[in-house]
Amino acid sequence: MTHALLTTPRLALRLVEPDDAGPLSALLAGDSDGIAMTARIPDPATEEGTRDWIVRVRGEGSHACTILHRDSGQPLGVAGWMGCDSPADRMPEIGYWIGRAHRRRGFGSEVVAGLLAHLAQNGARGAVAEVFPENAASLALLRHLGFRASGLVERDLPLRGGLRRLQRLVIDGPPFAVT
Repeated sequence: MTHALLTTPRLALRLVEPDDAGPLSALLAGDSDGIAMTARIPDPATEEGTRDWIVRVRGEGSHACTILHRDSGQPLGVAGWMGCDSPADRMPEIGYWIGRAHRRRGFGSEVVAGLLAHLAQNGARGAVAEVFPENAASLALLRHLGFRASGLVERDLPLRGGLRRLQRLVIDGPPFAVT
C-alpha cells in the first residue's frame, strides 16, 4: 500500500491512483442508486470511465482518496476534500462514497470522522458537505457527527441531469473534529 494520508482504527486513506480504476469500478458496478448520490462519478462506472474520473479529480487539485481496509488492503470506497490547496485556506468541502457491500458497518462515520480530524490537525476551521436531499443516510450520518444544515444550494451537475438542488451542511469550531 502506498503512503496513507490518514488512518483510522480500521481504515487507511491514500490519494486515488489510476490503477484504482479496476477495483473501484468493480465496487461501483450495479450501484446506480449509490452513484446517483455522488456529483461526479460516472454511471455506468466502467473501468475506463472510472480511470477518466480519477485522472480528472487528480488534475483538479482535489484530495480524492481510496478508502482501504487496513487489515485486508481491500478498497471500500472513496473519500476526500476539495476546494482549497491547504485546509487552513478556508472550510474544505468533504465528500465520500462507500461501496454497497460495505455500507451499514460504520465505515462512513469512521471515514468522515477521520477526515475531520485530519483537516483540523492541518488548520481547517471547519468543513462543509453538500448532499442530495433524498440521501437520508448521508444526511443522518453527517448530522450525527455534528454537521448542521445551512440551507439549500443549486449546482450544475452535468452527470446528474444539470442544475440540482443540494442540502449544504456545515461543521465548524474550534474544535470541530469528531473523536
